[in-house]
Amino acid sequence: MKRDRIALYDFVPYGAPELLEAGPPHLVRALTTASTGLVALFAIAALLSAWLVKHPGLAAPPPDIAIVLQPPPSIDGAQANRPFTPPVVSHLKFGVPLPVRDDQAQPDDVIPTQSQLQAIAPGDATANPGAAIVAPPETDEVRPSLDKWTYYDEEPVAITRVVPVYPDLAREAGVDGTVLLRVLVGKDGTVKDVHVDRSVPLLDEAAIAAARQWVFTPALSNGKPVMVWVAIPIKFSLH
Repeated sequence: MKRDRIALYDFVPYGAPELLEAGPPHLVRALTTASTGLVALFAIAALLSAWLVKHPGLAAPPPDIAIVLQPPPSIDGAQANRPFTPPVVSHLKFGVPLPVRDDQAQPDDVIPTQSQLQAIAPGDATANPGAAIVAPPETDEVRPSLDKWTYYDEEPVAITRVVPVYPDLAREAGVDGTVLLRVLVGKDGTVKDVHVDRSVPLLDEAAIAAARQWVFTPALSNGKPVMVWVAIPIKFSLH
């Protein structure tokens, strides 16, 4: 009994049956075309290789080309037409030092001592350019200004207090009061300077004269004496 062939798109009412049915023939055709092209390319390459073997002159590589860069011309153009000369590389040569006689040897530099430097006056350096310029020695005590507070661990303590002499003019005028001073105590404990913070007319000079004779234990900072300003009141009383 012979059956009639039924198309796929008649059997499947949805999807893309016509594409599924035409796919295998198209795939076979594409593979056949690609294979034929590859075989043709291989054959052409084999024939071209055999032909180049029989004619080697046509396939010879180009000769090597060496490019030599010329040095740039100078600004004035003096080297524009000068032929190029390759630089000569010289190798370092190490020699052996030869002894020199004493009369041919140069004198060695002599470093002056501290006493010799102190003997050179500032005017000598101007007259002699080769002379060394020596700065004046710095003092060990740098006086702090009034508005600068100096740090210290131990404050100075007065060990000698001198009582001021009451001025006769101030006593006759009936003037009394307290003069507030600030004294600069040096590293040795003596008074280096005096400043009047609060003045009393006719009593300032006597207070300053007495304060200059005071003696303190020096202030200590990290175990070393330092200069500090200390405020001391000097009182004058008529009663």
